[in-house]
Amino acid sequence: MLDRIRRSGRKATLLCLSPISKYVISANVKVSRELNTFVVFTASLNQIDRDGGYTGWTPSDFKTYVLQIAEKKGLITPIYFQLDHGGPWLKEDHIIKNHSYIEARDDFIGSLEAFIKAGFNIIHIDATIDLES
Repeated sequence: MLDRIRRSGRKATLLCLSPISKYVISANVKVSRELNTFVVFTASLNQIDRDGGYTGWTPSDFKTYVLQIAEKKGLITPIYFQLDHGGPWLKEDHIIKNHSYIEARDDFIGSLEAFIKAGFNIIHIDATIDLES
């Protein structure tokens, strides 16, 4: 789909949607089907993670759910999955529990492995926060 847009010479904006509820996911899949375009779901560690985040989904559970909804609604265009702003101290739990850098890093690496194993296509690592300096 992106390649087709590039070859056409048209410009396009990539819309990445936050998966905050089943309703948002269903609506995004429906619109993508109606517009015959791909969809990108982009999740933070607070939303989706090994502990379920505030949505209750692990990376694997989330991807499975989205693919089931897409099949049910007849979506045939690509679906991309993105971890957004992953890194040490970028999950509220790291700050609430006063994790050291090593603890936050190690926890993030476990999360990163779960997102990769689940087959997320895009990983955005943001290492801009340093609570120890």
